[in-house]
Amino acid sequence: EDRADKAADEVESEGTGRLARGASHRDEDALTLLKYAKIDDAKIKELTLKLEKLTEERSRKKKHLEIEVTNTLTTRLSWTKQQKPSDKPMMSAWKFLSNGNKLYRRCSAEMRRWRRERTCCGS
Repeated sequence: EDRADKAADEVESEGTGRLARGASHRDEDALTLLKYAKIDDAKIKELTLKLEKLTEERSRKKKHLEIEVTNTLTTRLSWTKQQKPSDKPMMSAWKFLSNGNKLYRRCSAEMRRWRRERTCCGS
């Protein structure tokens, strides 16, 4: 019986040791997860602040662009209204440039469409 009691004590001791090691590993895993969660939270905060700054900058630039477009259109309108008969060559040049710009945009769109078709079809 002495041997049986010893064996039972050893089995119990091994079980207790395994439980202790398991608990220790769970604690280490929990600390590791907590560490990475804190790192992730810091990164999320950093990226959120960066996104807010970029959004504010985009809003400022958009507002500035809208003001510039309005000023340009206002200037162009007043220039057109003030035109004199002697300004006809200038107006002709303006129309020529405008038509050239339209043609360029149409050609650019056609080239993009052609490239997409060529890419899609594998030519």
